[in-house]
Amino acid sequence: MPSLEPIDEKILSEYPIPLALKYQRVLMEEDSFAKARSLTGAFEALLKYCLCITIQDSYRTRLVTPQFSSANLEQILNLKASSIFKLLIDNLFLFNHSQETIFEPELYLLFYSEFNPNAQLRNDTSGLIMALLEFAKEYPYRGEVKANEFEAEADFQSYLPLLKGLYGQAIFLANLPLLYFHDPMDEIEAIAQPSTASLATAEILMGAYAISQAMSNRRFPGCPFGRIALKSRRSNILLSLHPLVMLVETIELLSTTSDDSLSIGPHVVIFYDEIRGIDQEKLLKYWYSEISKQAQTSEAPKLALTPQGGIFNKLTEWIKTNRSSNKTRIQLAQQVSKYIEQRNFNAAITEFEKIAEAEPDNLAIAARLAELYLPANKRLEASYNFGKIAERCLELGLIPQAMLMYQRVHRLNPKDITSSLKLANICSEQGCKEIALQQCERIVENASQINDNEGVLKALELAVSLSPNDANNQRRLATIYLTKKQKPQALKCLLAAAETLYAQNEYKQTAEVYEEILTVKPFHQLAFTMLGYIYLQLGDNEKAIEMLVPSCQSEPTNVDLLRALAHAYLNANELENAYKTFSSLFRLDKNFASEFLELGRRFLYDGNLDYVGLIVDECLQILVSEQKSQQVASLLESCLSQNSHHLPTIKRLVDFYILINDEVNLKRLLQSLATEARSQGLLEDAKTALKQLTSLEPTNRSYLIQLQDLDRYQL
Repeated sequence: MPSLEPIDEKILSEYPIPLALKYQRVLMEEDSFAKARSLTGAFEALLKYCLCITIQDSYRTRLVTPQFSSANLEQILNLKASSIFKLLIDNLFLFNHSQETIFEPELYLLFYSEFNPNAQLRNDTSGLIMALLEFAKEYPYRGEVKANEFEAEADFQSYLPLLKGLYGQAIFLANLPLLYFHDPMDEIEAIAQPSTASLATAEILMGAYAISQAMSNRRFPGCPFGRIALKSRRSNILLSLHPLVMLVETIELLSTTSDDSLSIGPHVVIFYDEIRGIDQEKLLKYWYSEISKQAQTSEAPKLALTPQGGIFNKLTEWIKTNRSSNKTRIQLAQQVSKYIEQRNFNAAITEFEKIAEAEPDNLAIAARLAELYLPANKRLEASYNFGKIAERCLELGLIPQAMLMYQRVHRLNPKDITSSLKLANICSEQGCKEIALQQCERIVENASQINDNEGVLKALELAVSLSPNDANNQRRLATIYLTKKQKPQALKCLLAAAETLYAQNEYKQTAEVYEEILTVKPFHQLAFTMLGYIYLQLGDNEKAIEMLVPSCQSEPTNVDLLRALAHAYLNANELENAYKTFSSLFRLDKNFASEFLELGRRFLYDGNLDYVGLIVDECLQILVSEQKSQQVASLLESCLSQNSHHLPTIKRLVDFYILINDEVNLKRLLQSLATEARSQGLLEDAKTALKQLTSLEPTNRSYLIQLQDLDRYQL
């Protein structure tokens, strides 16, 4: 972190934690683009924090249940500086015609600059905001940045003083303590009867290190059931900011700390733009739907116009409570805090158990009690209580909280497979695919250690449903199915795994899977077929033949199988079998003439000219029609070069040149035929060749003389 100016130290140590954390990131980033984005993030955080206050405060002037319009909700979810600023101004404008005093007048004066009596300050503030809005357009917190790295760095350096200037003019926020009440009822009581004692039950969330300091002192139990409120600097009056600003826990299974006695990474999130592992929009909409739901229930309290707070404060009363007859809630909290400071956790637990018995529906109390079991080394009790809280959360539809409670159970007792499976399923239902898959992997590991095959099965089934293309999980699931003698399910998994691996060109692994399929179902036709293709691809021609022969017998008209088998024979140098297979293939599909001719070249290389001739006889007409005469001529001429006395080759060349009307080469071959036939005693073949030559060259008397000689020789 660079050297800090006085304003930097002021913001980091005294501003509300959502702003301090955002501003801290501005100072810590090193990459130019990250710097620019973080600057926009800090600017938006200031706007959003002020928007929270104005939205919440505006409800004190309304006599009907507030409704969030779709436009407002979209503005909030999109997190764009310009739309948030407009929404902020719109809400502040409500106070322009109201006799009510805004919770913090300086907030109104900061953004409604025309009402600020200081003309210079009005101009400065307006200029800062307009300039930063333009910067936010160029460098959105999320989205594409068109500038290059050099421009991003230069713009960051130019606009950072403007951000500091705006934060400096919002210094009044440092005098508005942000408070976190572990128990919603503590907040309600503090709002109804504000006093030093009632406020003492809250954590002060000011400065970037407020939460880490509280955690180091083993505080912050009860997340995520607490409430956040803002205290006026002029009195003890509170303005509840929940749920617009909430304390939540990050949904992370890989925690940075191994200390199970601490809560898992709690931090303040302003409009949830830092939540990892759970979709922001879903969570935000969830809380808004929760508000609406509570407002519509018959048991929900009626809205009353009060100076202390609005509907959000009243709606926290859905957590029912019973007052202790002997001690007030504040006194009990103070006594518990005293026991904790003395590290007398058993005594603290005893007090909390009394409160929990009196308030069985208070989830915050239940969570704090569960947390207290940890330093008392009562891990099983803590795990059990977190599990019960999670179940209650599910009943109430508090899905994010249920996830967090099940996460605590998993951390404390990884062998509690039932709770771990519930967490994995909830993550899956909430669209947290990667987290659900991580959880499934841990369940498989932990369940395997205790031989819980049913737990392994359910975890792998969920993992496969989330990621069907994970071949490893498909194979592992197949293994479990086989141990349970569920062959159809096992085959389905193995086939899916093989298909995935084959698509990834992982041929060796694919072959292993198909071989495994044959152990489950020895005559699986697809397995034979695919293994034939794969072994051919891998160059193992003997195995390819072994697999393709039965496949071709089952499907004798399958040209793909026949072609693969023919090539396997060809690669294995089983040329006669290759000829039989190619011949069958060619009868079914004439498109393989060139490949058939390639087999002829292999026979030529082995000196088997008769098979070359047979192949040419079968595919000659097709090759000529495809204007591939030169390939035929080249092959047959090569045969003649290898054995100039091979009469069948000479005859085929004669027939070929007659077919393509090549008179020059025809004469040459007829002369060769006449000579070779006479030398081999085949006088009729020689006479036929000479007669053909005579018809081609009637004036050439040498052919007639040769014919006469043959006739005299025969006599």
